[in-house]
Amino acid sequence: MEPVFIAQSLSPSALISQILHSHCAHPTTLLICGLTQADFLSALAQDLNASPASPCGTDLLLPPSLAQLSISRHIRTLFIPTVSHLRAFLSVFSIHDSRVPPPPFLPSPSKPPPLLVAYNFISSHRDTSEWSIQGISSTAAVLIEAAKRERLRAVVVDPTPVSLDEKIPVLSGSSKRMLGAAADGIAGWTGRTAELNKVVKRWLRVQETWGSESGPGEVGQHEVVKQKTWPCEKEKNHEVTSAVRQ
Repeated sequence: MEPVFIAQSLSPSALISQILHSHCAHPTTLLICGLTQADFLSALAQDLNASPASPCGTDLLLPPSLAQLSISRHIRTLFIPTVSHLRAFLSVFSIHDSRVPPPPFLPSPSKPPPLLVAYNFISSHRDTSEWSIQGISSTAAVLIEAAKRERLRAVVVDPTPVSLDEKIPVLSGSSKRMLGAAADGIAGWTGRTAELNKVVKRWLRVQETWGSESGPGEVGQHEVVKQKTWPCEKEKNHEVTSAVRQ
């Protein structure tokens, strides 16, 4: 189950609508990173009031169906205030600690894998000392290790657009300084920088939208050669690529 980064941003209402309509399997866990419950609910209310005519907003304002009630009841949601809290939580994360009960067993020919969704993952690092290749990589490593350990599929998505071409510091704790004349008001990072996609593509497969290609549930067979793997699996990926080319 390959970890995925969703390039398209999802508003709070779009996130909830997507989870409810994608029939996420138990024990899917939703991590709201860098936001308190009050902040998330406030953003959700503003989102619904700003675009009540959108399909997502209309669905959430209507009485929930039995299927939506059943799915939402078995999804574990946690609010993680800081990057440090996120790493600490993921280091001891276990699906067996959840108080959310599993749903009744229903045989299904195509059951999607359970997910570990990290919402606002990239943005939670911004404006902190962890806004760097080193900081994001450290958190991504813990996230993917936790997902792999618990047999979940990691999905990273943010509420605001993320530019993968943005240059960020390589090391954590870097500061900004004025470049050129002070009157220009242009600030740049001290030390080396690299594009954000260097760390994102190292750990995650970039997918344009949640439902594009095969979606977060499954990866199509035609993507075997292109897909990224964890760094520890490079040798295995080389063998697969060679076999496909033959």
